[in-house]
This record gives sequence, structure tokens and C-alpha cells, in this order.
Amino acid sequence: MLTRQKSSGRSKLITPVIEQSLKLKLQDKEKFNSYKEAQLWLMQEHDIEISYTAVHHLIRYQLKQKLNVSATEVKKQKPEIKKDVKASFKDLSSAIQQ
Repeated sequence: MLTRQKSSGRSKLITPVIEQSLKLKLQDKEKFNSYKEAQLWLMQEHDIEISYTAVHHLIRYQLKQKLNVSATEVKKQKPEIKKDVKASFKDLSSAIQQ
């Protein structure tokens, strides 16, 4: 009889536990305003370095969620928040590169 062999490929970075916590965070009132913020959150909370494309694919297609941020909401964002997000991303990326 034919049997399926276990895949010899690499294991997933996103475990079911991490996927579930991301799903809960997406259902929270304070959603992510961008996939970049979700990427930063995964780095900070779960110490996972994952590409923007992978984050987008995970949220949009695997979890079947959308980041429904209208253009007016983006314009209403406070400049300080944008600077804080950019600064924290630069700090994380420089720490990872070292």
C-alpha cells in the first residue's frame, strides 16, 4: 500500500499558538493600521523575523482578515505615532542586523 511520507521541508515559523494570538489581536478594537505594524508586533511579541509579504499573506489569505483602514483614518493619524513606529522599526532592524 502507498503511504504518505512526512515532508522533509523546513518547519513553519508561525506556530498555531502565534497564529491564534495574531487572530485575537486582529479582532481587538485597536487593530493594526498596516501590515508593517503587524510585522513589528510579531517581532516584539514573538521574536519572529518575517517578511512584509509573508505577513500580508498570513493575515489576508490564511486568517482571512482585512486591515480595514480607510484613507481618512490614515490622514487623521498623529505624526508622533508615525514617528514612534518608524523609530521602533529602525531600532529593531538595527538590533537584528548586529
